[in-house]
Amino acid sequence: MSVALTETTPTNRRSHAPIAGTERSHLFVHRVGSGEPLVLLHGLGESSIGWRPVIDALAAHHDVIAVDLPGFGRSPNLRSGATDRRQPGRRHPAHAG
Repeated sequence: MSVALTETTPTNRRSHAPIAGTERSHLFVHRVGSGEPLVLLHGLGESSIGWRPVIDALAAHHDVIAVDLPGFGRSPNLRSGATDRRQPGRRHPAHAG
C-alpha cells in the first residue's frame, strides 16, 4: 500500500490522505514541522496519538508525518462489510449492525 501526500507547506496540520488505488478509503494524517520527511507508523492497537510524547521534538528538525493505519485511530477500515474468515458468508462481528 502506498499513500501519496500532496501537501508541501510545513505547518501543523491534520488531514485525510487518499489511499492509492482506492476510491473511498482515506488515511488520517497528522503532519507537523519542516525539514526532511519522517513517517511515523504506530503499532498494533495504537494510533498516531501514541507518538504525542515525542512528536514535537522530532518536528524541530523534520517534517513529521504520523499516520493512522486503516482501521485504527481516525482512519476507516479498508473494507466495509467484511466477512468473518472463520465462518464464510457470516459478517464479521466488527461489521455487524
